Amino acid sequence: DIGDFLGVDIVSFKLKPATSSEFYKSIPMSVTINGSYYKTAGFFDSLQNLLRVVNVKKFEMNMRPAVKLVINEDGEKERENVDTLQTIITADTFAYIEGSEKVK
Repeated sequence: DIGDFLGVDIVSFKLKPATSSEFYKSIPMSVTINGSYYKTAGFFDSLQNLLRVVNVKKFEMNMRPAVKLVINEDGEKERENVDTLQTIITADTFAYIEGSEKVK
């Protein structure tokens, strides 16, 4: 839903198992999104609103070929080859562990 709201296509969203310390847990994640530069920037802007610290470890942007459906002059759908910006990030998110969640 967040991808639709921000106008980006979330191609992949993967979480790895969390690791915990005395008072926080770390959850590694990787995300691949397709979208314009400014809409991708909006995705990163939304990360600051999480109730977690996010540490982006790897950030990669590339132009990739894609196919888009468009309506031609006759009102028919047809495919159009376009380039799209693909962004791949690897990050760790950190969250405070509430008293009952602490790992012993």
